[in-house]
Amino acid sequence: MLPNEVVTSDDLARFISQLAEQANTVNCDWENDTLPRYLDALSGCADAVEQGYVNMEQDMSKMSPWRIFADLLYAATMYE
Repeated sequence: MLPNEVVTSDDLARFISQLAEQANTVNCDWENDTLPRYLDALSGCADAVEQGYVNMEQDMSKMSPWRIFADLLYAATMYE
C-alpha cells in the first residue's frame, strides 16, 4: 500500500503495519533506520509538510488527514 492509497483509519493501520514489517527486515534500506533518527526525520517532515504539498501543487485541505499522516510516516523513512 502506498501513502496516497490511505483514506481511512483502517488504511492507515494497514500502512503502519507494512512500515513496521519493512523496518524489521535485515535488508531495510531506510535512510532513518533507527528510532531516534526516524523520529527526528518525522519532526522535520511535520515542519515541512505544508510547503511540500505547495511545491507539489497539492491542496492539503482537500486531502484525507489519514493520507497526510501516511505521507509523513513514509517521508520520515528517507528525509534528511
